[in-house]
Amino acid sequence: SALSQVPSALALRQQISKHSMPRKVVKLHRLEDLFCETSTDKSMKLQVLQDITENFSVDTVIGSGGFAVVHKGKLEDGCVAVKKFHEVLEYKSFEREVDCLIRIKHQNIVRCIGYYAGEQKKMVMMDGKNLLVGVRHQLICFEYLHNGSLRRNLDDDYHCWSQWNMCYDTIRGICLGLHHLHEHRILHGDIKPDNILLGDDMTPKIADFGLSRLLEQGKSRILIEKKYGTQGYTAPEYTNNGEFTIKSDIYSLGVLIENILNNGQHTISMDDTLGKWSGRLDQLDASEKHTQLEQVRACIDISKRCRQHEPESRPVTQDILGSLGVDTSSLPVSVQPASITGMESMVQAEPSLEGETGRTSKMLQSESLLIANNKPRHWRWISLPDSR
Repeated sequence: SALSQVPSALALRQQISKHSMPRKVVKLHRLEDLFCETSTDKSMKLQVLQDITENFSVDTVIGSGGFAVVHKGKLEDGCVAVKKFHEVLEYKSFEREVDCLIRIKHQNIVRCIGYYAGEQKKMVMMDGKNLLVGVRHQLICFEYLHNGSLRRNLDDDYHCWSQWNMCYDTIRGICLGLHHLHEHRILHGDIKPDNILLGDDMTPKIADFGLSRLLEQGKSRILIEKKYGTQGYTAPEYTNNGEFTIKSDIYSLGVLIENILNNGQHTISMDDTLGKWSGRLDQLDASEKHTQLEQVRACIDISKRCRQHEPESRPVTQDILGSLGVDTSSLPVSVQPASITGMESMVQAEPSLEGETGRTSKMLQSESLLIANNKPRHWRWISLPDSR
């Protein structure tokens, strides 16, 4: 019949959708495709980083903060995390962060895979004229950790974090990672559960070096006029005076350990914490319970000492690890690769474009907005005796 020749409404919608909304084709790459052919310093290709993040689509966002947004990049042979700064850092600030990341290799620190620093040309309409402007990009690529942050895990898996061995291994791992940073004179600046990521075997890894600073030889502290960090985790001297030292990281570590001991829950006192763990360990035989309860006491004591108001009253990471039964003299020391030199060679423009009617467009440098606490006027080095 004639009616049988009329397509259904569903078929029409499918036909319209087929022609008007083509499927997005995601180009897959392998890890080695990310790197520039002539790269000797882990520099990467912007186009490939755009491909694997769907041009930094909101659909690929896995984290964000005051300094940057992190995208998940999909590869044929796995995934990576790509950190894209909200605002372009001063060149020296970006170089310092990348140099800091690339030189650090430790099982309890998130591994930096590479970076991109460069400029891309973009045609824009301004005052009725086509202008070619330079858009600067700064990106850092990290290993991708499927188990997410410690914060998310503490919130989502109470049973897992009521097992003492899990908590103790996590605390030890974080302390080992922070010790490695401090041994290389690197201040993290924002130690908290959100910045601890968990590997496939739940190994804790310190992440997000957005506030990190590399202490120059002979320097022991930094003064920062515009304050960042996370309320509740920042040390009093930083909150009050903008002074940041290795002991400021130690204060944040103490708050973090308290958080782990209480499974992310608020507690009135550490006596309550000890009583809670004593009850949980009742199912163990007497010897094992005694061993684990002593570990709980050690962690409670470490947390208290780390959170002392006066920086000089706080321990250093070597003392903390000693309290956890770790012999720091046996810890391996990573060989430090040379600092990045010649990053300027990566700041290259794409081929020149021409505007309509064949006229060459006027080249404009895009405004380079700097993250506030990376501006030289917002912090300065001061020479004081090393107070570690």
